[in-house]
Amino acid sequence: MSLQAALTKHVVFAIILIVIFFLSLVAFFDISRKYSGELREPELYHSKNSASYTEPRKNVWADLSVLETRQLLYYLYNEPNDLNITAPGQSNPFQNYVLSTELLRPNKTQALNYIDDGTSTKPPRWAHVVIFNGAGTQATLDEYMVGPLPPTRDCEIRPLTFYHNSGRSSSPNLVPDSTSLRDWPHAIADEISDITQSILGSVINAGNRSDPDGLEIGFRDPWIDENGNTVSTPAEPVSKSLPKHTYTLDRENQFVSWMGFEFYMAFSAVTGVTLYDIRFNGERILYELGLQEALSHYAGSDPVQGAAKYLDSFWGMGAKMFELVQEYMDIQYSLRSRMYKHRNAICLFEYTADYPLQRHTTDSYTSISKNTYLVLRTVAVVGNYDYTIDYVFYLDGSLEVKFRASGFIQGAYYVPGLSEEYGHRVHSQFASSLHDHVINFKADFDILGERNSLVSVEIEPTTVEYPWSPNEKRKTMKLNRRTVEKEVGISWPANSASHLVVVNNESANSWGEKPGYRIMPGSGIGAPAHLTFQGSETLGRAAEWAQKDLWVSRHKDTEARSSTPTSNFVADDPMIDFEKFIDGENVVQEDL
Repeated sequence: MSLQAALTKHVVFAIILIVIFFLSLVAFFDISRKYSGELREPELYHSKNSASYTEPRKNVWADLSVLETRQLLYYLYNEPNDLNITAPGQSNPFQNYVLSTELLRPNKTQALNYIDDGTSTKPPRWAHVVIFNGAGTQATLDEYMVGPLPPTRDCEIRPLTFYHNSGRSSSPNLVPDSTSLRDWPHAIADEISDITQSILGSVINAGNRSDPDGLEIGFRDPWIDENGNTVSTPAEPVSKSLPKHTYTLDRENQFVSWMGFEFYMAFSAVTGVTLYDIRFNGERILYELGLQEALSHYAGSDPVQGAAKYLDSFWGMGAKMFELVQEYMDIQYSLRSRMYKHRNAICLFEYTADYPLQRHTTDSYTSISKNTYLVLRTVAVVGNYDYTIDYVFYLDGSLEVKFRASGFIQGAYYVPGLSEEYGHRVHSQFASSLHDHVINFKADFDILGERNSLVSVEIEPTTVEYPWSPNEKRKTMKLNRRTVEKEVGISWPANSASHLVVVNNESANSWGEKPGYRIMPGSGIGAPAHLTFQGSETLGRAAEWAQKDLWVSRHKDTEARSSTPTSNFVADDPMIDFEKFIDGENVVQEDL
């Protein structure tokens, strides 16, 4: 093959990949309705073998119910307001309509006043409403807070700015007209018809869509060979006779109790499941634990791979959670004024590890403790990736978050001598593309109260002369405890030579040791990565949290989230700029 022919194929492939990327953008605004179904009232399930079950407090983070959503939509469409929205089924990309609605979760100050002292009134429920604004000269996505719910004469519609540190409640909508965007690739097809005719023996169906020999541009999942090359198996192990549970699942209140652990669940179409008020043996460990953002940043020699970045909350990681196996819960959300329900999207199961919690053998006995743990699992299917997210609870009070990626690679046209710099050749004309995955979770610690500190317990080499070894210096190691005083980003230390521990300095046991939890890379999957390079022209300032492995910041109700889906559209000036969170404030015995 000549160099000119190779480059021509390279250009065509790059154009097709760009087209596929924009067609995938269409999918965000044109989500299929095949997953919607009948809405059932939630059930209440209690295991008879539950351990030390206590009746849960009211879930103040619970998702909007079907009734609340219907009341909200009726209010938005029928009561006088300035939104200028068009009724469902009658709207088009050049009008305004309600794109999505979900609970605007109460800030921490309100929530703790209610759940801890038990005397404050329950926090009012507000909705987070996104308006697709296509009626103006510039299409935008406008965010509002609407409440209190249910709507009454006192209900307000306010621009949502309090946790957008840009001060804005609106962002540009770069894909307002999905219908025209579908036609755009065919306009490109006319320009390259001579190339496709020469290489592929046909032209793309642009004007004459009925040409049986014509080519078509589309966005689809990879085909699977039905001759046994890929085997479909259940997502989780299944037994014909399920074991008796030792946990309690309150479906209506979205509450779980297991072996001393208690926590609530909340769901978002953007980020999936978040856990709240996580307690062990009655004491709160974490106020909040949940996904904020999933970034993948590519590298390559062509214009697609070399400039590709994905902030996956934009695609709706919660809305793309589909069916799992074992004990399960449904999810529901509202999009374009329609309720959707995905059955069996949250999986809850116990599992016994292939290693004991502890064991010891002497000449007279053997002691072994069975290592059973609880897993809350979801799978978000985002384009070519299947993201499996596990929240794991262990008998010793430890918690772990595991994040796995599967699916199909996003690759590039293979160019000899060049593709090898960015990946590996995986087929005759196909190469893999080097890329980083950086996943952002928020963990709001409350260990015996909101006032906590982060301590770096560093293991350092040293030389010491001991009284029992006079005139001889011995090489050894010691612990050096250093309290982190200011907001900062930290990377995992080499050789695990530093332990990062969240402690409460105002409480100690009878030996003077302060209670705390160590933060460490997950087990069995490898150390999590941060972004390899800084200053990405494509990423802009949309994911400053990806520069380090761990950040410690002081809690503020106005810093509820570290990312927002619209950062995809305004990366250089995002609605939430995480770097502004780290402004040198004191973090010693503060709410972290």
